[in-house]
Amino acid sequence: MDPLRHHTRHDVLTGHTVIIAADRELRPVPLQLGHADATAAHDPFLEGEEAHTPSERLALRRCESGVDQTGWLVRVVPNRYPAVIQADECPVRPAEVSAREQRPPQKMPLHGFHDVVIECPDHRTQLTQLSVEEIARVLLAWQQRVVQLQQDGRFPQVRIFRNQGATAGASLPHCHSQIVATALTDDTARQPLWTGRCLDGTGENPIYTAWYEEELRTAERVLRSTPQLLVVCPFASRFAWQTRICPGPDMPARFERLSVTQLSRVAAHLRLLCLALEQLSPNVGCNLSLILPPGDEPTAFPWMLDVLPRPGRIAGFELMTGLNIVTVSPETAARQFRDTIDWTDTAAAASQRITPVGYEWRSE
Repeated sequence: MDPLRHHTRHDVLTGHTVIIAADRELRPVPLQLGHADATAAHDPFLEGEEAHTPSERLALRRCESGVDQTGWLVRVVPNRYPAVIQADECPVRPAEVSAREQRPPQKMPLHGFHDVVIECPDHRTQLTQLSVEEIARVLLAWQQRVVQLQQDGRFPQVRIFRNQGATAGASLPHCHSQIVATALTDDTARQPLWTGRCLDGTGENPIYTAWYEEELRTAERVLRSTPQLLVVCPFASRFAWQTRICPGPDMPARFERLSVTQLSRVAAHLRLLCLALEQLSPNVGCNLSLILPPGDEPTAFPWMLDVLPRPGRIAGFELMTGLNIVTVSPETAARQFRDTIDWTDTAAAASQRITPVGYEWRSE
């Protein structure tokens, strides 16, 4: 047995430790881990079913259409089953609540925002079924909502994610993503990327910069590198075929400052990655995770967009230890992606079609 096929790796950005165990890729897996039920029956996210969702916070819709009516391309609505108490029910800032407590509370209500981004008006279930401009619209909706939450100021920790397929935690198959904003400081605040944060406005986080330069130097995990974007299979990938999109020197380090053209470029790269993933691992579930610094320290580190395939379930060992077992090394995954993707297709991005003529973005 080759000892190099079984070893641990540590992600200097997130603090996660993983186990590379390439031989486990050969084990029999009788269960088919496909997507969630893809039927359109009882789909509350379809155009014409607006009454089955809470009233929208943000939408791209026809100029003559009404709020919560038909005629939209993207809608952002409160999650009907939120992970937090929606902030509309929170009359004071969380800090003010804590300040009045005489002793540390045993139970603390968790307020914030939990939104669903409905990514298309018709019944599609895969991100790759969306065009580049449709994906860019989703990114633009994320961006606008981040700006709104920063302006609100109460809940600086914003997390944006997308679950596709049953193995990735999706409960509804219709294309959608989620935005959760809280004041909760969790383990992410203790990650190395956070401890190396830069607060002088330059965006030069030393840990991130060292990681970025090392990936470029070795190049063995790099899928594509341009002045705008770096696409890489991270050294300590948490899942087989994980990829990460990061801003290059000519791309803003703050996600909310990306132009429509730059969002379109990110969308084009993301779509190509997901198309390639479908070839490398058909029917695999997938999570997207947009990593952002907190709104009250927006220059702490640059944004990063992780594509996290879910080729298998998290089992007992992972739950007990917190260690992910990865069956395809990042170096192998990078070679497979490079052999699959034609990056010239990124030129197909059409930023002028993100907001079509006759449509406008409206917020509550």
